Amino acid sequence: MVVAILAPFLLQAGWFNQVVITVQAVLVVALIGCSIMLFQLILLFSNAGELLKRVEGEQIDPNNVMEILDIAIYADAQHNLDLYVKSLSKVFSYIQQQQGDQFDQKIDTIKPPAFYDEVTVNIVRKLKEYIRMDDGHHFLYGNNEITSIFYNQTSASRLSLQSHQLMWILLNDAIEFNNHTWFNQYWQYADSYASMKYHFVSYDSPLRHDKQMFMVRHVMIGGMLLHYGRINWLNDVFFLTHSEPEYYGLIPSSFSEIVVMLELIDKMCTDFTYFYQQGFYYHDQMSGVKDNKYFFRDALKYLSLLVIRLWSLEGRGADNTQLFSLPASPLKLNDNERDAQMMRMMLDEVGFWYDTKVFINIPRLRFVDKAEVENLLNKYQQQCEMDKKDKEEHPVVNIQKYQELFNGIETEASRIESILQYSNEYANGKTLSINVIRSFNLETINYGSFKDIDCRCIPYVHFSNYWSDIAYKYLRCLCSLKRLGDFKVPRKQIPNVLKDMGLNGNYAIIATEKIDELPYISVLLNVLLDIKCFFVMKKNEIPLVTLLPIENNKELKPIKKGKAICSNIENFQGYNEPIYELILGTVLRFSTPNDFSGYVRFIIDDTYEAQDVTIKPQKTLGELFGMK
Repeated sequence: MVVAILAPFLLQAGWFNQVVITVQAVLVVALIGCSIMLFQLILLFSNAGELLKRVEGEQIDPNNVMEILDIAIYADAQHNLDLYVKSLSKVFSYIQQQQGDQFDQKIDTIKPPAFYDEVTVNIVRKLKEYIRMDDGHHFLYGNNEITSIFYNQTSASRLSLQSHQLMWILLNDAIEFNNHTWFNQYWQYADSYASMKYHFVSYDSPLRHDKQMFMVRHVMIGGMLLHYGRINWLNDVFFLTHSEPEYYGLIPSSFSEIVVMLELIDKMCTDFTYFYQQGFYYHDQMSGVKDNKYFFRDALKYLSLLVIRLWSLEGRGADNTQLFSLPASPLKLNDNERDAQMMRMMLDEVGFWYDTKVFINIPRLRFVDKAEVENLLNKYQQQCEMDKKDKEEHPVVNIQKYQELFNGIETEASRIESILQYSNEYANGKTLSINVIRSFNLETINYGSFKDIDCRCIPYVHFSNYWSDIAYKYLRCLCSLKRLGDFKVPRKQIPNVLKDMGLNGNYAIIATEKIDELPYISVLLNVLLDIKCFFVMKKNEIPLVTLLPIENNKELKPIKKGKAICSNIENFQGYNEPIYELILGTVLRFSTPNDFSGYVRFIIDDTYEAQDVTIKPQKTLGELFGMK
């Protein structure tokens, strides 16, 4: 444009005529060349099929797959079915590549769950925008090929949690925005996948867990249908199956299956962290800490409807005896109680369905009297309640828990014996023998298989109390000896008082509990008393204590061979009454010399400190013990 404007003036002036004409000619040729190239691009972009080849290049990768998806969306808007199928199939082949299948793999190969990259997530998010309403993109709105890609029947890869989460994103929009056609196609693909993958699964196959979780997800999808008010859609899916005899891989179709699904969903919704990993959400409900309760109620309502559906399955190839058979009650007491509670909740939901005329909304359901449905639920509720009562009244001790309890008792008994065990007694001394026996009530149910309770800490608690009994007996024997004096001393003044009284290595200290202000402790009883005190005596006269087993008692036997503490713990194995009386017993032998000089007791009394009274002992320990 500059040359075109300036050329006439330059030529008129006669300056550089040849140069100007040459430059103008070159630019004209370049303009013509650019026009031709532009025309070629116009032709290329007007032919979307050629454009697809150009965008695809040598291979489909994260850099071009979104552009290919844009071509599919364009083809849909132009109603170009051929181009739509070609471009979308390339997008889907990109997703399938991530499933990791090989051409030479065996037919029974099972691979780990498939995980998809961020581009695949973006593809799903883009596709969901076109299933909300038919705005001219008829193919994307009404055709659901994406489900057959994620639920790939020919793939050896298992379904991952991510696959379920991505499908939930699409289903949420399809159900909320009333895309019935898209949903029906989804259900057909999903049912076909369940029939192919999960109809016959061995007990030890990893697909067994996948089968359960696949059905759990579809129970939650059923709850979503009810949440968005699409109950009439159930008329299409309740009896859809690709198998003969009939197999329903998406819908629990016996009372036992319904109970199993209810228990699994209850556990999932109770575990806050696990529930939020599943990716459940509704568009019309804000996320919050109680989401799990809302989703559980929707699933419970749906499962209650499936109980009513059972009578419609009679005569459809199903075993009628299996339709209504009651499952075994849960092993754990808490689960028994929870199942009974959930049956009562289902009874309320059954009443709701009959009040809302469910047989009109879902005409393919066969009418059944409400009393029959309630009777089935009541039977299982009563079974759980009776089973719980029977377990509580006649518990059975679990072998593993018994062994843990026995090992704990053995360890604690050894610990106690190591505190006061001495090898000799004073020759010609005074000896007292006292039986120390204590009993504890064990709730047998806690040691059975019906409760998940860790019993390893229970022996420590019981033996702490038993040690208190031994320590009290020890103190009683000690206090019965000659007392030379009593002193009340504030805790902070203990070091100074003992120093003034001449405490040295010739004296021993017996303390009821750990007192940091004492310079040393010869015997620590570690027992809680209302009066905190310690005793000082001559070091060579400290009482010697021995623990011995109880003799002539058929019920009490040493916990371990060569040990002193006895028990009746062996009789607990095989016990089946609600309460077991555990007995611990030993003989405490307390030995002192004949010419025992006596002891001095110091009572810790912090009330003196409040009065700012400084304790000044009138006698030294030497004077009290008659030592010069």
